[in-house]
Amino acid sequence: MFTRATLSKSERLSREQLIASLFEAGQSFFTSSFVVYYKIGPLPESVPAQMLATVSKRKFHKATDRNRIKRFIKEGYRINKLPLYTHLTSHNLQLAVAFVYTDKKITSFNDIESKIKVALSELIVKLTAEPKKVKKD
Repeated sequence: MFTRATLSKSERLSREQLIASLFEAGQSFFTSSFVVYYKIGPLPESVPAQMLATVSKRKFHKATDRNRIKRFIKEGYRINKLPLYTHLTSHNLQLAVAFVYTDKKITSFNDIESKIKVALSELIVKLTAEPKKVKKD
């Protein structure tokens, strides 16, 4: 079903209500350089997951640095999202996920991509361990 590795607009988390509920009522875990927030529930779009990448303005004062890191996060997610999507579609789930970059320095794309792979694999493990709550329509 998902043969192309794209990150369309419908796969990006942009509704303020969903973002607020994700950070308030969602679950989270820490991996190297990231805090990953996730929440299983119905999404307004018919995609398995919507993602959000965020970088602290307090740690990176220049917008160009923040945007560069966010580009790296989105690209790493885009390339490595297939196992997550396969898991979500096989269990008929929808997921909102946010990656919060917590490192204090800008690292290379390869480093961020490898950390995204670890975060996604840990997310899949956490999704299989917890009981299934809300299924998509």
